[in-house]
Amino acid sequence: MARARRPFQERRELGRGASGRVILADWREPSGPLQRGQRVAVKLLHEQPSPELRASFETECRLGKGPRHPALTPVV
Repeated sequence: MARARRPFQERRELGRGASGRVILADWREPSGPLQRGQRVAVKLLHEQPSPELRASFETECRLGKGPRHPALTPVV
C-alpha cells in the first residue's frame, strides 16, 4: 500500500529512542503557523506502535501544545 505524501521533506535523523525517531525536515506547504520551506523537527513513531505507546504520544502532543515561550519549540 502506498504511503500518503508527507507534508515535509526529511533532511536527516536527529535522534532515535524507544518510541521512534526525531528528524530534521523542511515543511512543504503552508499549514497553520508553518511556512513553506521552514525547518522543523518531526517526531515519528515506530511503524506499528502499541496502543499504550500511541496513547502516551498523543498525551505528549496535547501537553506540548499548551506552553508558549520563545525558548520552547512549538508543537503543531
